[in-house]
Amino acid sequence: MITNYIISKESNHFFFVQNLAQWHFSCRSEYNQVWLEKVGSLSDPEKDALAGFAEVLKKYDFDQIDNPKAANAYDFFMRFSDLEDRRPFSEAEIDIYMQAMETLRSKFETIWIDEVDKFGSIRDLLKSNDITSQINFDLEKIASQYVR
Repeated sequence: MITNYIISKESNHFFFVQNLAQWHFSCRSEYNQVWLEKVGSLSDPEKDALAGFAEVLKKYDFDQIDNPKAANAYDFFMRFSDLEDRRPFSEAEIDIYMQAMETLRSKFETIWIDEVDKFGSIRDLLKSNDITSQINFDLEKIASQYVR
């Protein structure tokens, strides 16, 4: 198995915004606490943008096993980012997404500038043979449970 590690600024921006929205139990409140200590508290427009985005994300919550639109956060990002095909999102939902991303952009940029240099060393660590071998072993073990 070959593993590639891609660090995307926009996917990190999406993660930042959706995590701040606290729309799902998997959102990391400890990340938000650290980020907000660096960038300051949220303004009312930022809180409103996050609340609206949280409602969109909850509509397509990946806990809804029977929902064919259910996805994980990365799938949401990929769907919102696809300018040609943003199904299943409505124009209003896309506007809410765009507003949240833009409203939180300056706070994200502050975090990104502070953290971006760390990504290279993390990627190098992940590419090291020992860790990659273990990750691949674990992934194959997990995936083999689902192959029938």
